[in-house]
Amino acid sequence: MPEGSPSQVMHAEVLGQPASLVKVAIPSGATAGQQINFTMPNGQRVTTSVQETVQPGAVLTVSVPAPEVVAAPAVSAVPAAPVATDSLAQAREVLLPQPVVNADEADRQQAMMTWAAFGASFLVCLVCGLPCACCIWGAVALNYFCKPMEERRRSPRSFGPACASVVTAGR
Repeated sequence: MPEGSPSQVMHAEVLGQPASLVKVAIPSGATAGQQINFTMPNGQRVTTSVQETVQPGAVLTVSVPAPEVVAAPAVSAVPAAPVATDSLAQAREVLLPQPVVNADEADRQQAMMTWAAFGASFLVCLVCGLPCACCIWGAVALNYFCKPMEERRRSPRSFGPACASVVTAGR
């Protein structure tokens, strides 16, 4: 199996007390390098990083040391099986700890990148012309307004640059 492939399992030696293996579903919107938090059934809070090869919706197997041992969890990528029925999805929610993504930080980063694209489009307008800039403004607006309502509610800071793009492209 080539190194770095999504189905490659990485093992690490756990020193001290035995570890628990926990399957964690990566939430939609999570990006590579982002920290996700989850709570074990015993109440222990655990943080792990999303690996570059892991996509949102995938399931990670996290090795969590006993609460007395402080160590970084070892993470391995396991491709998520497609959800076939509602009962499977419900069982998955019950069995897996629920990851918590820092939504405010993700929204802030998304808004910063969106404002940067909006601002860069003016430079593109000067160098390449108005049609190229209109494409960028349209992409910024579509990136926000084509998302489901629930996802737009989770990213209120992205509303401003999306509206600014619509107004600018429409003039």
